[in-house]
Formats: sequence, C-alpha cells, structure tokens
Amino acid sequence: GGQSWRYSNLDRKMAVFSVDSVPGRAVAVGEKGLVRTSVDGGQTWAPLAEGTFPTMFTFMRDVDFDPSGKVGFIVGQTGRILRSDDAGFKWEQVLPPEQVPDGSEG
Repeated sequence: GGQSWRYSNLDRKMAVFSVDSVPGRAVAVGEKGLVRTSVDGGQTWAPLAEGTFPTMFTFMRDVDFDPSGKVGFIVGQTGRILRSDDAGFKWEQVLPPEQVPDGSEG
C-alpha cells in the first residue's frame, strides 16, 4: 500500500519518471523511450513485446490509465502522446501526427 519501498532493478540504468498500474500489471516510463512492464507487483520488469510500442528516443514523462484500466496515455517530451486501448499491451502515437512524405496521400 505504499508504506514501504525498496529498489527494483530494471535492465537499463535510466531514470524512471512515472509508474501506473492496472489490475495485474504496472507500466513504467522514463528517459530515452524507456517503457517497462511488471506483472508481479514490481518484483521484475520487462520491455514490451516487439511491435507493441513505437520506436523512439525521447523522454516519456508520465503514464496514466483511466478508472476502467483499459485506456492509458503516455505523455512524452515535445508534446508526444501515446494511447493504449488494451490496458497497456499495445501503444500507438496519437500526437504529433505522423508526417506524410510530400506527394503522398495520408
């Protein structure tokens, strides 16, 4: 319940800026695109499955889920926002919109 805390080792030496949880899992975000999940109450942390999070090298500042635990948002540096509709298993960038090359239809 937050009355006691202990250090938990991640696989990288990077700052963690925010952690939020939904039933059965927690999501941590931090510097240089760091995103890790835990399914055992923070005892161990692992990267998301390949292809479930956009590749980026920017600071992820905050993560939060709605009361249902299904919809989550990550807010990153320079206005980057990601959204998950499945309790944080898969994330998609919603802002800024992806750039469409000149001469192509989006």
